[in-house]
Amino acid sequence: GDQIDFGQSMAIFDGREMQIELEQIRTEIAQQKGIHAGYLAQHNAHAANVAILEMQRLQAKERLVQQRLDQLIVNAPIEGVVLASPFANCEELPIRKGEVIFELAPIDGLEFELLIPQAEIRHCEVGMKCVLKLEAYPGSSWTGQISKISPTSEIRGKRNGFVAKVAVSEGPSIDRPGLCGSASIEAPPHPVAWNYLHRAVERVLRWIGF
Repeated sequence: GDQIDFGQSMAIFDGREMQIELEQIRTEIAQQKGIHAGYLAQHNAHAANVAILEMQRLQAKERLVQQRLDQLIVNAPIEGVVLASPFANCEELPIRKGEVIFELAPIDGLEFELLIPQAEIRHCEVGMKCVLKLEAYPGSSWTGQISKISPTSEIRGKRNGFVAKVAVSEGPSIDRPGLCGSASIEAPPHPVAWNYLHRAVERVLRWIGF
């Protein structure tokens, strides 16, 4: 839930091993310079050229290690809010390639996630208008449209359904992610009897095998 600014430092990786490697490379470069100078004094052009090539190889390696050292500080790519930080307040903890260390969300665009029950998913589609309410903000509501619906069902808590993304167009700003609430989706009009009876009818049809 912490707000972060663009470019703000968020994490620093341990670069001690790379720093030692960089010092070793620089020592080797200095040695090669001395070797090169010695070959020049001996008028050994071939050996001097070999020493230059070795220096160039070491200098390329030096630039690569220095570039990696410069990337050890993780800066925020956007201005926004931290949604999740699995490694918060951790020190000297190994992180494997592909692991997520931060989840960020921009503060200029509010997005909700809806869990649509399996029994209702066939009545929902991208573009439908939604009205959302949060338990932490009684009396307030947000209006938006479904922008995406997951093609597969997911388990959230103890409920199973399809996750839909809702891009909000109207409503108060929120700086605390992870809040729960309820939503209503405006579907095409149906007869009044269908609105009240379709769930019961569908349950009976499923029960008898249709």
